[in-house]
Amino acid sequence: MPSGSSPLQRVLELIPDLQVRSLRVGEDGLVNDVLIVNEELVFRFARTEAAQQALEREAQLLALVRPRVSLAVPEVIQQQHDCMVCRFIPGVPLDREPLLAKDASSWQAILEQLGGFLCELHSVPVEVSGATNHLSRRSPGMKEDYEELYQTLERELFPAMMAWARDWARGLFRPLLEGKLGLSYAPAMIHGDLTPYHLCYDPVAQRLSGVIDFGNAGPGDPALDLGSIIMGFGETLLWQMQTVYEGISELLDRARFYAATLELRWALAALRSRDPAWFLCHLGYARDAWPLGWPRSPG
Repeated sequence: MPSGSSPLQRVLELIPDLQVRSLRVGEDGLVNDVLIVNEELVFRFARTEAAQQALEREAQLLALVRPRVSLAVPEVIQQQHDCMVCRFIPGVPLDREPLLAKDASSWQAILEQLGGFLCELHSVPVEVSGATNHLSRRSPGMKEDYEELYQTLERELFPAMMAWARDWARGLFRPLLEGKLGLSYAPAMIHGDLTPYHLCYDPVAQRLSGVIDFGNAGPGDPALDLGSIIMGFGETLLWQMQTVYEGISELLDRARFYAATLELRWALAALRSRDPAWFLCHLGYARDAWPLGWPRSPG
């Protein structure tokens, strides 16, 4: 928030005639300050210039995605350079343990919802309009990016890691560095940050009610989204989506690799920013992934 402005003042600056009956702070924003008003509107205020640019990019992308997916995604009703106002999508985060506590047919239906959404999203034409040209921040081949990441990890992160953890990280990157793991892909429209708290679940209807926070979305490798599913819910549950998302096996090793590198990226961000929140991003995640190159499906 701008210095000296209260949350209520900032809201009323944007929508002066809004009748504010309730206001609460969203707790999960790492790059934006989030306010939820009347359980109807979500105000996201960018903390940095980079976050401002991300909000502008997100608003354009949401306009392309909304008509093409079956789950609700944020509807932008107002956009300024440092703020985006969307309609609130009700629900609670889709946590893995409550999901698995349901009977098999119930959690299978939820996973098929999620898999169907991903299939729809990844089928959105990346060139559906000229506006998408500057949305992409990824290149069709990411090998060089990850080789650079490995060099950075060796220089900045490895000195603080235990020997066994360094060995694990080196083993993770070895197939890439030896040319046995390719990271080339056909660009698709992806979410880019498909964590459990970005999946809204309706506990009464026992269905997903929507998907939020498209700040990292854009043309990219669909295996990145599958890697997020592995990280948040586990490879075992990822396989339950193959009834509605064909081709999981072709993306699997890249998805496993991306999932494993997420913790290293978060640790690097924490070390550089000295912000402990980045160290805590991975707590409570599934830890259910097979090594790269393992058989393509369970059993």
